[in-house]
Amino acid sequence: MALTSRYKHLIALAVLLIGFLVFWKSGLLNPDPQYFRSLANSPWLPVILIVAIAGAWTFALPASVFFFIVPLFYDPLPSTVIVVLGAVLTGLGGYSAAKTFGAQKIERYRDHRVTRLLSQHSHFAALFAIRVVPSSPNALINYGAGVLQIPLGRFLVATALATAIKGFIYALAVHSALGAQSLSDALTWESIAALFGFAALALGGRMLKQKWMTPEARE
Repeated sequence: MALTSRYKHLIALAVLLIGFLVFWKSGLLNPDPQYFRSLANSPWLPVILIVAIAGAWTFALPASVFFFIVPLFYDPLPSTVIVVLGAVLTGLGGYSAAKTFGAQKIERYRDHRVTRLLSQHSHFAALFAIRVVPSSPNALINYGAGVLQIPLGRFLVATALATAIKGFIYALAVHSALGAQSLSDALTWESIAALFGFAALALGGRMLKQKWMTPEARE
């Protein structure tokens, strides 16, 4: 059994290393709008964008730029679908990697504020809220959820829903901001306030639910 477990760890590590090398060699390590514009007529562009998002977040690289890049090529709805698919793949990859290797190194993650937050609040509303707010630490959320072994279904649904809302609001902002050169240029205070509003609604609803539930029905 120990030998089988060791082989599983080695195979998972090899897959991650190969994935990182492919991602590094692909030229997607430093995302640049001009690079993607050169692929604008390619039918593979949506796949390339999804892989780029997944690769960046899986390996804890900056990926918020994709909330700006993807809407440059697509309307808000298809743009949102691409970002959500990338985020879900990333969540699954980071969660699986942390679950595989985190058991031996859990102390390394336990002291991080994101892991501490998730260990105390791993319900759907918290997972949704921490994802939907601007500048959320996506890679750390993925790793923390895997280390803590938060139920995968709850984690992925919260990831998909929060990213869909954030991606759609960001896409609308980019489409409305003519001449914007970055996501920060495109965002308005209304967009940011809307994201914090969704987070507040989720957490507020959770608090009301906990208040009205019987003690036996609470988690």
